[in-house]
Amino acid sequence: MTTDVLKKHKVNHVALVIDRSSSMDKHRETVVRVVDEFVKGLKEESDALGHETRISLYSFNHQVECLVWDMDVKALPSIRGLYAPDGATALIEASVLSVRDLKNEISEKYGEHSFLQVVWTDGEENASGYSKWGQMHT
Repeated sequence: MTTDVLKKHKVNHVALVIDRSSSMDKHRETVVRVVDEFVKGLKEESDALGHETRISLYSFNHQVECLVWDMDVKALPSIRGLYAPDGATALIEASVLSVRDLKNEISEKYGEHSFLQVVWTDGEENASGYSKWGQMHT
């Protein structure tokens, strides 16, 4: 690749942060459908614009897990088999982790990079910090 091609190469990094706490159980099918449709849209946009789109998937209840790290969006399957709500809600911890990972673990040396975090939650924080410190953040 020439230097001009590398400078023009656009890479979108998307972190999906999905609440899988007990309160989300009633939204299970909706979350799977909406997330899958969102990913489908990212795939279509990536093709239409000629950009590379990388996706990371975080899931959280009282614990935060990175289920997929920096994968080509075109390779991501449905989240149906990955989504099983239970437990409390570590919303802050999950959101902060995904931002830190994007900031610290992605090299921006080549190309033009953009970053997006999308969080699906019913919004009630009640567990951040439990898994590391035994008490919630203050």
